[in-house]
Amino acid sequence: MSRCKRFVTVFDLPQKQADLAHLERQSSEPTFWDDPNQARQLM
Repeated sequence: MSRCKRFVTVFDLPQKQADLAHLERQSSEPTFWDDPNQARQLM
């Protein structure tokens, strides 16, 4: 059981979901893809 707790800590699902939501908001901005190099770094 302790193994599962360790992975929960490593894979912080709520934080990953928040990060993904933030990236989705950024990538939906009209000017986000104007600079492909910058967009590539974020994605």
